[in-house]
Amino acid sequence: VGVCMGPPVAALNEALVAVGRLSSWASALALLDAARSVGIQPTTGTYGAATGAQRRAGRWEVAVALLGRMVGDGLRPDPVNFNALISVCAAAAEWRVALDVLRGTRQHGVVPDVVTYNATISACDRASQTGQAVACVARMRADGVRPNAVSFSSVMSAMARSGDWSSVLVLFEDMLLEGIPHDSVCYSVAIGACDRASEWRSALRLFKLMPEQSLRRDAVVFASAICAQGKAGDWRGALALLGTMDEERVALDTATSNCLLGALAHGARWAEALDVVVSTMDARGVRKNAATCNALMRSFERSGEWRLAIDALLRLFPVTSEADMAMLSASSAARGWDLFRSARPEHLTAHMRNAIAERLERCLEHNWASHFSCDAVPACPDQLVGSSTAQPTVAVAAVCAQLEEDCQHVEAFSWATPAAEETVAALVRSISATEAMASEAARFLAEVRRTMPAAWGAEVELVPYGSGAGEGFATREADVDATVMLPLSVLDRGRLSGEGLRQAQQRLLVEWRGALVAAGFEVSAVGLGGRVPVLAVSFGPPEQVRSADFTVRNGLSVHKSALLREYASSDPRLCDLVRFVKFWARQRGLYGQPRGYLGGYALSLLAVAFAQRARPPLVPSLQALAPGHRVFTDDAGSTFDVAWASAADVQASGGPAAGPWNSASLLRGFFAFFGGRGGGAGAFDFCSEAASVRLGCRARRAAGGSSTGAGSTAGSADVAGFPGASLQAPRRRLSLEDPIETSWDLGQILSPTRAARLQAECRRAARLLDCPPELASDRLQQLLWRRGQSGGAASDLSSLRRDESSAGAEK
Repeated sequence: VGVCMGPPVAALNEALVAVGRLSSWASALALLDAARSVGIQPTTGTYGAATGAQRRAGRWEVAVALLGRMVGDGLRPDPVNFNALISVCAAAAEWRVALDVLRGTRQHGVVPDVVTYNATISACDRASQTGQAVACVARMRADGVRPNAVSFSSVMSAMARSGDWSSVLVLFEDMLLEGIPHDSVCYSVAIGACDRASEWRSALRLFKLMPEQSLRRDAVVFASAICAQGKAGDWRGALALLGTMDEERVALDTATSNCLLGALAHGARWAEALDVVVSTMDARGVRKNAATCNALMRSFERSGEWRLAIDALLRLFPVTSEADMAMLSASSAARGWDLFRSARPEHLTAHMRNAIAERLERCLEHNWASHFSCDAVPACPDQLVGSSTAQPTVAVAAVCAQLEEDCQHVEAFSWATPAAEETVAALVRSISATEAMASEAARFLAEVRRTMPAAWGAEVELVPYGSGAGEGFATREADVDATVMLPLSVLDRGRLSGEGLRQAQQRLLVEWRGALVAAGFEVSAVGLGGRVPVLAVSFGPPEQVRSADFTVRNGLSVHKSALLREYASSDPRLCDLVRFVKFWARQRGLYGQPRGYLGGYALSLLAVAFAQRARPPLVPSLQALAPGHRVFTDDAGSTFDVAWASAADVQASGGPAAGPWNSASLLRGFFAFFGGRGGGAGAFDFCSEAASVRLGCRARRAAGGSSTGAGSTAGSADVAGFPGASLQAPRRRLSLEDPIETSWDLGQILSPTRAARLQAECRRAARLLDCPPELASDRLQQLLWRRGQSGGAASDLSSLRRDESSAGAEK
């Protein structure tokens, strides 16, 4: 305040505005309190500036409190104060609060103006509440306030987030009918909506109209146009737009560069992509991120240039330190593409780079170029044939004597007592899915089936899979998963390769979303940006809302679910173990891919892997006992062996002996195996071992180009063919092989920090359960305390037993 000229209050207001530009919301509050302490009385302008300082940080709670303090000081809020408050709510996507503030303006004698309404519409837009945004415009008109270009662009943005590109174009045309000229933002939203819906023709048509309207095209518009060119298969046109950007003096940014790399990768143009990174991005100082690396690697992979890919990875993409990641994450700004945002990390970490390099080395070793070929689409993608296909793997059979030693854990058998078994059994019953939940899911799927677009035809099927489909491993928190199996004629066959397939899946899910919303379902489209596009729908009573995830032609997941279903049929003790491990992970905050941890599928495989390695083994490897090969070819042309022996056949042939294991001793043995203190004999080696249900035995992690696993260490792995280049393998991490998609390491989702925490939680569990069986009840209660609580958690065993009794009475 001392450096500002003029009256004290004016100086205070200027200082608050300056602090707001620095995004220092806490400093604004401290400055306001300091001014009051020296006798400077705030005005409405002071509170407006302090509220505005909360916008960039999205501190809507503080902004609401400032309005209350203002009224408490006897000041009457003016339109500027309400506009600032609603703008903070918009930045935080708190649309409900924004609507409440809008309704409360008249109570304070303030008539909302166009800025007030636009801020409220923006809040609805950021929260993807299309219906609320449209309703807000209707109320705006009813109050005699004429919408402007900002109003229309916000509503169009909300429609774009929901994938309703056709409504965006209708609203775009309505602006001219109302005499409202288009601005650059309106064009940008309309072009982006068409691009994300793979309507590249409309996107490029609008892009070419902008110069005719004397409107400047910015980097966001160019990025959308370049993506549209890529989806049209015109990589030359995408490169030409880079020259157009230079002519129009538009600075190249990271997002636009990544779109260009994606277009070049789609055309397998690795040389041009490498030139963009080296001669354009590096030369101009454009920051590279994880998406840049992935796009460049994809162009090499589709050309079969594995060695060049590894060289480029090591030379062009240094890892991002933890400090730099924190700084970059804080400064990154959302660009309005939330509909298709990915859950993958923004910045390239050492763990990610090592995982990419290991994948490339395995592909180089196995000459797996055909796995990434996008030149031809099989005539019958669902064909199952009797030939084998060599596929790169995450795990290889161990030859080291240390790993050949199985997890005996004789001390776990001390829990093989009736008392310990009853304690664990009661807990497992209380967390297991019920028949009522299965019936509810079936009714829900039947309702959803009726909302499918008629254009998909009568042959379309909704195939449930996963634990929610009655797999046997289901808990009460299990989601419902289903995939839409429709004829290939519904898809554009020109898009059935690489990224084109994913875009076609996104397009179909976006089409379906409108019908689901119209039917009254609550739909989230955030998952459309994932590795497999997903549309999430909520259902169930308010006290127990469940989620359903829908995909398109996700036949691979159906096969994965079928494999787990066979394992669940093998032994009820295995089902108890899997359910407990899932529940434990939820209670300890270790569950869910959106949070960066293992999901239910991976945790199930982890439990099955232990059951195979226990001595005596509880279950064998069903894939190892398969009588032959059964190859599944997906829509992208990739092939997978989906052959395994059925649980019934294994049991009929004798199968593994029942042994001394019960549910309680299995539980203790699981944590002793993965949480063995000091890495003792028989414990899982996080430095070099891989968990593989496919192999069913102790296995080494496949590192670099090694295909035998012999002699592999946790040190550096030389990169063949590149003198002086080497990768430092992660010291300790979980490597978990997908039993069907064997080149996919499910453990790579864990960052180094999360991997360390998972191991620490396993060690904690092993320590707690290392006790006599009579203490099982108390130790299990401590084990399942929610993280951050020292006692009295919702997972208390007594409360769980009460829940079980209530459920039994209800049944």
